[in-house]
Amino acid sequence: GKVIMRKGCFSTMCVLCTVVATVSVATLIGIWIFQLLPSIDPPAVLWDSYRLPTALLPDTYHVSLWPRLRPSPAGIYVFTGNSTVVFRCVRETDLILIHSYKLNLTAEPTLTALSGTPAPIIHSTWMQDTTQYLVMQLNSKLTAGESYVLRTEFVGKLGNDLEGFYRTAYKEGGVIRTVVASKMHPIHTRKTFPCFDEPAMKAVFHITLHHDRGTVALSNSMEIRDKVDTVVDGTPVTITRFKPTEYMSPYLLSMFVSDYTNVQSREDTLSYVVNYPDRDHFSKIQFIQIRCIFTDMPATCSTEQVRVWAPPGAVSQGLCACALSLTGRLLHLLQDYYNVTYPLPKLDQVTLPDVHYGGTENWGLITYREKSLFYEPRISSNRDKQSTATLIAHDLGHMWFGNLVTLSWWNEVWLSEGLALYMSYLSADYTEPNWNLHFYGAFDTSLSLPQKDLIVLNDIHRVFAVDALASSHPLSSKEEDIMKPEQISELFDTISYSKGAPVLRMLSGFLTEPVFVGGLRTYLQTFAYKNTVVSDLWDHLQRAVDANGTVRLPRPVREIMDRWVLQMGFPLVTINTRTGVVTQQHFLLEPDAAVETPSEFNYEWIVPITWMKSGMEQKPDWLLQRSEIHSDMKTVGDEWVMLNVNLTGYYRVNYDLENWERILEQLWTDHQVIPEMNRAQIVDDAFNLARAGIIPVALALNTTVFLSKETSYIPWESALMNLDSFYHTFDQTDVCGNMKKYFKKQATPLFEHFKAITPGWMRVPAGHTDQFDRLNAFRVGCTAEVDACLNLTVSWFSQWMEEPAQNPVDPNLRSTVYCSAIAAGGAKEWDFAWRMFQNTSVATEAERLMSALACTRDTQRLESFLSFTLNPVKIRKHDATSVIVQVARNKAGRALAWNFVRQNWKYIFTEYGAGSFSFAELIHGVTQAFSTQDQLDQLRRFKEDHSDIGFGPAAWALELAMEKTKANVKWVTESQPEVKEWLSAAAGRA
Repeated sequence: GKVIMRKGCFSTMCVLCTVVATVSVATLIGIWIFQLLPSIDPPAVLWDSYRLPTALLPDTYHVSLWPRLRPSPAGIYVFTGNSTVVFRCVRETDLILIHSYKLNLTAEPTLTALSGTPAPIIHSTWMQDTTQYLVMQLNSKLTAGESYVLRTEFVGKLGNDLEGFYRTAYKEGGVIRTVVASKMHPIHTRKTFPCFDEPAMKAVFHITLHHDRGTVALSNSMEIRDKVDTVVDGTPVTITRFKPTEYMSPYLLSMFVSDYTNVQSREDTLSYVVNYPDRDHFSKIQFIQIRCIFTDMPATCSTEQVRVWAPPGAVSQGLCACALSLTGRLLHLLQDYYNVTYPLPKLDQVTLPDVHYGGTENWGLITYREKSLFYEPRISSNRDKQSTATLIAHDLGHMWFGNLVTLSWWNEVWLSEGLALYMSYLSADYTEPNWNLHFYGAFDTSLSLPQKDLIVLNDIHRVFAVDALASSHPLSSKEEDIMKPEQISELFDTISYSKGAPVLRMLSGFLTEPVFVGGLRTYLQTFAYKNTVVSDLWDHLQRAVDANGTVRLPRPVREIMDRWVLQMGFPLVTINTRTGVVTQQHFLLEPDAAVETPSEFNYEWIVPITWMKSGMEQKPDWLLQRSEIHSDMKTVGDEWVMLNVNLTGYYRVNYDLENWERILEQLWTDHQVIPEMNRAQIVDDAFNLARAGIIPVALALNTTVFLSKETSYIPWESALMNLDSFYHTFDQTDVCGNMKKYFKKQATPLFEHFKAITPGWMRVPAGHTDQFDRLNAFRVGCTAEVDACLNLTVSWFSQWMEEPAQNPVDPNLRSTVYCSAIAAGGAKEWDFAWRMFQNTSVATEAERLMSALACTRDTQRLESFLSFTLNPVKIRKHDATSVIVQVARNKAGRALAWNFVRQNWKYIFTEYGAGSFSFAELIHGVTQAFSTQDQLDQLRRFKEDHSDIGFGPAAWALELAMEKTKANVKWVTESQPEVKEWLSAAAGRA
């Protein structure tokens, strides 16, 4: 039967009640206990290490916090609090190290022994800012086996930096309302209260929040019913206490204070709960029925309560209904898939106006950006609905992987993020099978499975571009290499997210899905409420293989997978169909680049090979050495061989030129013989092999000839990604004109095809990928400047400008229509879009308009738009990176965006916080089209000029940018004559 994981509270005994100090805010700010280093140095300065010593282990915390929703007379927002932690001493020590960062103590810390015996006296106390510790030197040693109680009182700044305990705001009914939220992940709990802030330092948390009357407080666990209204320091407050959390890591803690309302599920129904009916304009909220159609499946799970919280206006418009419906279905699915019950009695999901991530997986209280959770069928697109489903699935997946079972340290964070991303595709695919988000069971040919797989476009092709650089890094790092806060932040990158999931997908493929799931289940059941390392999962998957008895592997699971996670990059598998020789080599976009990261496996992989011959799938095989002979892969006559069927393996493929030619001939005569994903793969592989100088660039361009007959989304999207990159790389050369002509020639048949089957572009196809095909055809047509497409966008946008309350544009086409119309228009169109952006209450519509504003060719408007990113009132902090990157994608704005980043780096880096995930995206986005020596020199000067400030999590992204720009410079220089000749010939054939 299903394993029930509702663990009882872990606690040793009750501790003294904690209350907030009843002194004025001004007095609290003025108090700061800070002592100098002790006169007698301890035998070892443990506080210089970024890792906690293992002598003390926390058991329970009692934390009380009071966030002030209004500033002090000095204009400062603060929170006050106290914390009592019970910890066990497992090894004698006279030193207490506990994380604390940007907190000011307001009283001397106190230490008592839980047993009642005298505890050592705290001899001296100081803050070690570099390693972010509160250090307490004792006059004698703590006793091994004894439990102690440490109490601290403190005040902290309630900033708007989106980290730790922070404030944000939303505007409704013309009124700006303050919201208090938290983002502890990965190392920001220490900014909220002193704690042992490492993932392996699990404990039980008892949370109490003091908050303004008329607001609601939320935390990870259920609130205790007997809330108390009282007056503290002359301020009326409500005190909300919460039940103890499960045994969990401190980064999963979450607190939230607002005047939000919610929609919740009870017994398969949706019912709105209005928390504060005394607010006149929301006192009579009516239920608005919003249809959110998903595949018929149970909408409930074992948890008692599922709620989605949002501003009252959004709740009254029904924007949360789809998120609520999805959540129940996904929880039900995940419980069945893992065979482990969701372990908490409730799940709250909260929308926030400002948050760096799309979602943060706090256990029992998940926070999301508004655009990630809101869905309004009249405004939101099909892509919006899919994004909502996959993001919710991703964060719900973390409730098991990451929360119930937690990795011991951040050096292996890819497993938690990779599994969550993998499950987001799998879960959403089960919820809506016709979306075809995930392809699994590649080695199980008895399963009838979809061949379309959006993970290829969204993640595999994306991460290939990064992992093919010599400055990439392995999935798993050495624990000792990931110590500092900035090193931890850097790990939350494209490799950890977008490589982790495809590698696990490959693993699931050669194990078969039933074996993979079996191993996951025993892993979860064995390590519930504990910490693990990646090898623990390999061990459980090996046991599942052994128990199955039918899956045959050439090596143990751990031996196979170590080569994929402990060395960076991926192989290029090359087949010579004349001889049957199959080889592998480490694929690098710049083959001459020096690889400074050593590999104990000498950059060789154990590669699962799926393949077909002339359209017929063959028995899967393995490549175990650098070079092997596979005689069955030889061809005769017109036969062709294609490797990596449906791109289930994490590698690129090359062929002898004769086999390439036969594949191209097949694409031209009947492209549907080749699976859809492989048509996408052929284009992507060819362009990247050409960039690396492995095949002629003319061969890569030849892979796009068949597109004039192609109508499917995935091959076209892959081609667009490569052609767009190709265009921007060469757009400063004299091939630009013929490139546009060729692209228009290839795109016109696609546009005309969908124009014919969706009369006037008004009929929306029923299928999910069919809708993407339609959108893709329209976007391709406008990008290629097909006259009929451009005329439509201008016409529709003009109609909207005449009647702003009646938008005639299909939500699925709005991104393209807005961008095209603004690019073709002038000040009038831009100003109208800006007004609509400011006035819309739907986050996804605001995002579309915000992106479209960057499409203008007016450089003065673009400069003004860039300046708006420095003003959070105009552009929210979490949207600033997106605006700058969107401007950089516009040829007219590329130099403007880069200059803006260079001129304002110090302000951006300081104001937006060194832990911001968006810095790496910013560097990547503004430099992705760099292809000249001058741009490379500018990058190098940028690095030198700002070495004193630093780059935080963007340091690695900057190295990648310089390496990629260097490769682009070389490619343009060497390939320009061949490209010019090919395009001239293609233009002549037109």
